[in-house]
Amino acid sequence: MKNINNMTESERFIADQEIADKALNNAYQLIIGTVTLEDLFLKAEKGSKLDAEVYLPFDPYHGIPHDCIDILMDHFIYTEEYEKCAELLKVKKELEGEKS
Repeated sequence: MKNINNMTESERFIADQEIADKALNNAYQLIIGTVTLEDLFLKAEKGSKLDAEVYLPFDPYHGIPHDCIDILMDHFIYTEEYEKCAELLKVKKELEGEKS
């Protein structure tokens, strides 16, 4: 990835979108349990320069914010990834059941 200081505004926008997409997909995988935080760090350690960092939309050491699942579902509805929405809905219902 280019140095941010040498990027045009449109290149920065695209880079930001790629980071946001990685963060949301990492969060999805963590929430549904297909990866652990350690898995993400190990993958980043072994990855190329583009994959050398772990992006998440929340601090994993403080748990998953309640609204994060809704935000992820909105994103995946927008990207028409309905299978991911269904998985997230299952997790959301499980978490709501635990509160009761």
